[in-house]
Amino acid sequence: RACAFHQNGGFQSERGGAIRNNEMLTVEQCTFSENEANKAGGAIANYKTLSVTNSTFSGNAVLSVTAEGGSAIHNAAGTVTVTNSTFVGNRSRITSRAAILNNQAVTIGNSLFRQAQGQNINAPIGGVTSQGYNLCNDTGGGFFTATGDQVNTDPLVGGLQDNGGPTRTHAPLDNSP
Repeated sequence: RACAFHQNGGFQSERGGAIRNNEMLTVEQCTFSENEANKAGGAIANYKTLSVTNSTFSGNAVLSVTAEGGSAIHNAAGTVTVTNSTFVGNRSRITSRAAILNNQAVTIGNSLFRQAQGQNINAPIGGVTSQGYNLCNDTGGGFFTATGDQVNTDPLVGGLQDNGGPTRTHAPLDNSP
């Protein structure tokens, strides 16, 4: 809770630049910035149960040209729930890879996505359930269709900085939708 993971991993980290979760993990009010993994999960690789609330994923990356994906979160097995969180500028060398790559079950609500390249959400095997009120600068993989979801809309956020909370965040700009 209220933690920061910054510049962890790299090519030596195969999966999960900051965290490789094999059990049950709850992440609250955390910032993951500039973490890297070689193949999957630039910030987090999940293999069991992951809950993310009020957290920020910024500038995380998957490095390999043979990357599986999930520049922020790779859900290889298990379930992921994301609520009130922000994903900005996460990247992969393969541009079709997403900020969240899901192979099982992901639920997302009241979250913001702004990828500089690649997709925000990709679920080639698993499904994504929207709890609504997600804001996304691409189609959201076609999954953001619940009440209040906005796709193909730039969230208009500022840079990663101290905005008064326990960790650095991307605050919405005054003209943000």
